[in-house]
Amino acid sequence: MATQSHRKFMTYEEFEALPREGMITMLLDGEYVVLVSPTKRHQRIIGRLHLRLGNFLEAHPELGEVYLAPLDVVLSREARRVIQPDIFFISRERRDRAEGTLIEGMPDLAIEVLSRDANRYDKGKKLQYYDEYDTSELWHVWQDKPKIEVFRRDAAGRLRLALEVGRADLLQTPLLPGFELDTAALYRDLL
Repeated sequence: MATQSHRKFMTYEEFEALPREGMITMLLDGEYVVLVSPTKRHQRIIGRLHLRLGNFLEAHPELGEVYLAPLDVVLSREARRVIQPDIFFISRERRDRAEGTLIEGMPDLAIEVLSRDANRYDKGKKLQYYDEYDTSELWHVWQDKPKIEVFRRDAAGRLRLALEVGRADLLQTPLLPGFELDTAALYRDLL
């Protein structure tokens, strides 16, 4: 997704007071970021991923729930850090994070469909936050080529690139035992 070009800094309270319903916005160390309309390809990928994850979790509700942006994930009010992953999963063990109208703390699995601004946000500040705030797994899904980068915790507890999945691969995650994502089907008719 593309972002608004101006830079504006604010407190968490100012951010929370803004009329943002239905908007994809973030607060990155106090920088207010507004994401503009995504591409059709971006939305088709998100829709396909959400459908597959949602269908799987409907059959396995004991595992947790999947959510879509726009929904605030508040990491720190003091550090002024609020993100909105494209798609994210919260396990039953962390379900207390999903009470109310926002998410308090990092999800177990976050999925970002990369845009032109990927290096600035998804591969920059947001990747730093996913590592720092202890998400178990992160997927960077490319929209211009059949590629998914999967980041997982290493032996030292750091979030590192664990594998790259291509068009002919099945993606599995230990967070969702039995789930398989067919990447050929995900990218069918998109590239």
